Amino acid sequence: MDEYVKFLMVENKSSTLDLHAYICDLKKEIHKLFPHYRFIDNSLIEDTGFAGIKKCNENIIFDEGRQWYKLDIIDKDDTLWKVEFQFGTFENSLNLEVTISAGNYKLDEKNISLERLKIGIKDILYKDWKKVIWLMDKDSEILSTKLYPEIYITENLTRQFINELMIKKYGVDWWDKFVPQKITKKQRNRLTGYKSIVSKFKNVDEKLMSIDTRDLLDLISLKGSKWVPTYNTEINEFLNGTLELNNSRIKQILSEQNTNDYDLWSDLFSHYLPEDFEEKFKIFTDNRNHVMHNKLIDRDAFRIIWDSINEVNTDIKNALSKMNSEVISDEERIANIARVQQFNEEQVYNEQIIAEEEAGVSVRTDEDILSMFEEKITSYLDDFDDLLRFRDYLSMKVHSFELSQEPCNLITITRNYDQKDMQLLGVLESLSSNPGSSSIVTMYFKDYEEQFKVEYINGAYEFNEEQSNYMPITMDQFILNEEELTGSLLELIDAELENPFEQIKADVYSSKRDGGNDILLENEVCEYCGESDSIYIGKTLTDDGKCLKCGKINDLTECPKCSRQFVGGTIYADGSESFCENCEDEIEDT
Repeated sequence: MDEYVKFLMVENKSSTLDLHAYICDLKKEIHKLFPHYRFIDNSLIEDTGFAGIKKCNENIIFDEGRQWYKLDIIDKDDTLWKVEFQFGTFENSLNLEVTISAGNYKLDEKNISLERLKIGIKDILYKDWKKVIWLMDKDSEILSTKLYPEIYITENLTRQFINELMIKKYGVDWWDKFVPQKITKKQRNRLTGYKSIVSKFKNVDEKLMSIDTRDLLDLISLKGSKWVPTYNTEINEFLNGTLELNNSRIKQILSEQNTNDYDLWSDLFSHYLPEDFEEKFKIFTDNRNHVMHNKLIDRDAFRIIWDSINEVNTDIKNALSKMNSEVISDEERIANIARVQQFNEEQVYNEQIIAEEEAGVSVRTDEDILSMFEEKITSYLDDFDDLLRFRDYLSMKVHSFELSQEPCNLITITRNYDQKDMQLLGVLESLSSNPGSSSIVTMYFKDYEEQFKVEYINGAYEFNEEQSNYMPITMDQFILNEEELTGSLLELIDAELENPFEQIKADVYSSKRDGGNDILLENEVCEYCGESDSIYIGKTLTDDGKCLKCGKINDLTECPKCSRQFVGGTIYADGSESFCENCEDEIEDT
């Protein structure tokens, strides 16, 4: 049998669990959801080849071995499914690994049987567990692999159309005339790696092939302005030395003298593409990133993404057809050839490009280095944000920032229940574009002495007279131990923004041991974030009714029958209040 799907249910919500009874109940739920499916007799097997289990008040702890169950299911298409349930513990938390296998099942985007089964089992289980982690899914994988080539073809068809149209309209040097620095920087940063891997194409201009898909839309909708100088009193006095102006004011005055120069969408692309193409391409790009980043998809998502690809593909093909039907004059064709020759000659004699390519290093400008620092730190903070999601009592905000010699706020981390926060600041300690020189950014938490440094070493090269080529002296590189940095940041955060559940751990234990008042509402769900067993009623740490995870205050009602507090409740017209769920069930049973 082949394994097709595997996922992990994490941390069972029940403090005690009879595993065999749980699987039996699960079997009934599956049968209820799929009444036409058949279960093979005696297919429910408990592994008895290992030591038994020992129960305590907190949860189930295995002395050794495992607890393993299996269901053999035949669906309406006579496919035999083997569903295995493997219980285990990690840090005293009960987990459940589910594996779905079959021996005679063909993976296909039109075959929905496995999708129904895996989603059905997952949905049944999810109500009893705090989290589900998807480990492997060949069913989702077959959908993605069908989309990959279609995305690739459509994406490169768009690049072809943009390049051909811009060359025909503005010549082969259109890239240098129109493309903004934020895109050209990205292209240059990727150039060395690309050239070193694909040596046979090292003399090919592939700028448009090495930028992101979303950048293509920026090119299509690009707008530019032209400076039309006019007399200005402040500028005149500044030039004559009778008035001081800072760079910001000078830039403002000159910017006000700008006029619109071009709008590539209105001037060019709108004649070949439909009016709603920009919106279609945004959707295509989002879908493309979802698939290329290996995120899970189901058949509903597959159909939506497939239709989106086809829409963009059709629009681009129609645009190419219309463009190719237009006749280019001989004069323009000759001019284009001349521009190609000029462009190639300029590349040959561009010493820095040749030197950097031969030496295999990059010597970057101050602006490039600063941009790389910001990209590096932003990427790291995005990954760090993912790590903090496991500390669900914290919130993290990533700020937009521009590095300078003045400290700027990078992130703010807040403990939700009391809004206590920590601010991570960044400051540009040094910046140098000299070959082989070092540039440093320092990060630190506000009001804390400990500092974390990110260093960039600029590349350097020299001409080797004996070999008649350029050789590297210093390789350009970032110096940052991300694992060490992450550990240090988390250590400070955990010390300053302590887990509230750890803060009240002793009180919760004493309350359960001595039969005192509850500290947390058991089996009650926060009406804001949906988390259970997180609503505080201990009166000392924070306000009663506040969720220790999201920080929101829930309205609590005291049951008039058992005096137990619960979330929600109703006050009736006669002034009486509703009972808790347990008491209502008891009243209904009497």
